[in-house]
Amino acid sequence: MRYEEIEHTADVGIRAYGHSLNELFANAAEGMFSLIADLKTVRPVGEVQVRVTAGDAPTLLLRWLSDLLYVHETQHFLFCSFDPKVRGTSLDGVAQGEVDVQRADGASGAAVRPDGGLAMKATAVAHPIQGLIKYHGLADPVLRLPFHDSISVCTAPLTSRTTIEFGDFSRDAATIDGRDVTVRDMERIRTVVDAIRARASIKTSFRMVSVNDFPSNIGLGASASGFAALALAAAHAAGLRLTPEEISRFARRGAGSATRSVTGGFSKWKMGLTDEDSYAVQLAGEDLQLAMIVALVPAFKQTDDAHREVLTSPFFHARLAEMPRLIAEMELAIRKRDIGAICGLAERDTLMLH
Repeated sequence: MRYEEIEHTADVGIRAYGHSLNELFANAAEGMFSLIADLKTVRPVGEVQVRVTAGDAPTLLLRWLSDLLYVHETQHFLFCSFDPKVRGTSLDGVAQGEVDVQRADGASGAAVRPDGGLAMKATAVAHPIQGLIKYHGLADPVLRLPFHDSISVCTAPLTSRTTIEFGDFSRDAATIDGRDVTVRDMERIRTVVDAIRARASIKTSFRMVSVNDFPSNIGLGASASGFAALALAAAHAAGLRLTPEEISRFARRGAGSATRSVTGGFSKWKMGLTDEDSYAVQLAGEDLQLAMIVALVPAFKQTDDAHREVLTSPFFHARLAEMPRLIAEMELAIRKRDIGAICGLAERDTLMLH
């Protein structure tokens, strides 16, 4: 037993257990937030770091829980995963969770922690996607508005993990898998971060570190998960209270498929005609499972060139005319949980592109 509810003069309380202080502090935090929300419904897409000191262990526990509650109250953040590291009378911990959209009031800006520092750092994890009905070409290359809707499925357990921090840095800086990004990559990263900085009225520079646990630039969708994780982390670090659909609009500026990586599961990217109405929605979650076998073929590819050249294809307009029916059939197959039909339609779409 990690914790249990007990009667208390304040209405309700918890009694936490643990074989070590780390385990005890984690279970106490989990028990406290279990009184606030159903933790099974909270996704660990954002991360908050907590550092506290005290004269003794009981006071240290109180400050750990108080800091978590403060972030919850000021940033409407729900926590579901806790990793405290207690060393003597100090604690350096990480708590993961997501913004409680139902409580969010749309306010922007960074929250001020009790110690007076600005909480402007966050980490997010996203999964890459596999296109089922792929998009091809961009009607607006700047806003990345496509010519038609598209549908994909996220491929867990592959992940991109991105941490971003806003602060008094001399310049914007970013690394991917331990290497400094190229000039072109930084331009794409800034299209996402600049939009979030403008929304949150932030003028400081940022540092970004992103790590993939799978190969990139070979067709596995690293740009989708990378820009989805960036948009999620940047929005949380900036203190923005946004729905997944709203965050997908920011992610779209970096990579179109990132919209669907934000919403997860089986998702549809609505093409839209403007920035406001081009976003992703989830069609089915983790209850619909699909296994994949991936054969890695060493090759480097750039999709931007293919999107630019789409209008030169004599088959493009024929494909465009077929899209509404193909999208409708795929949505129906997903609603019916018909894996055979989903795979058949995905193969048909692939053959149309070749």
